[in-house]
Amino acid sequence: MRGFHFVVIAVIIMCVFSNAHAVGLTVRLGGGLLYDDRPADGKLGGGQLALEIRLNKVPIAFQGAGEYWSKGSLEHAYEIESYEAIKVLLYGYIGNIMSFLYTRPVTTKTTYVYLGGGAGRISVPKIENPDARERGIAFDAVCGANIGLFWKIGLFAEGKYIYSSKTSNNTKVIDFSDFGFLLGISLNFDL
Repeated sequence: MRGFHFVVIAVIIMCVFSNAHAVGLTVRLGGGLLYDDRPADGKLGGGQLALEIRLNKVPIAFQGAGEYWSKGSLEHAYEIESYEAIKVLLYGYIGNIMSFLYTRPVTTKTTYVYLGGGAGRISVPKIENPDARERGIAFDAVCGANIGLFWKIGLFAEGKYIYSSKTSNNTKVIDFSDFGFLLGISLNFDL
């Protein structure tokens, strides 16, 4: 988690000292499901805390996210104790994409759709010793929408795909190729 905090601070500092005159900052907190065929019910519950920085001059955003996906016990190798990732997103404001729905120009910069991907570090319980952790690299792809409601508060919905594979002594110790979704609240700021 220390690495995640370092990356978030580094991204904020880079944006503050960049030539971009205006950036949007979004903090997201949400929960959802990850579908995996190894648990009895085929689902893992999880959550995400993310910091996203959108450059307002170009449709690119950078996101640092911390996630977990488990059945609550962290005793099985199919549970994810932590996944810290850096993602690059392309985004478009809904008012610009679907301008035919609006009679007046859209002034809010908190309602947008996004698509992107990233990579990060994943930590899962070891097969032979659930108290120990196996670490590896994971990749994910995301698409979603952030809807500004009032003041600086909004909602978000995100679909995602996570992939990670690691073999040790001819045994797959990390094996994920799963789809999931997140729903939650967002705090949106313009800097």
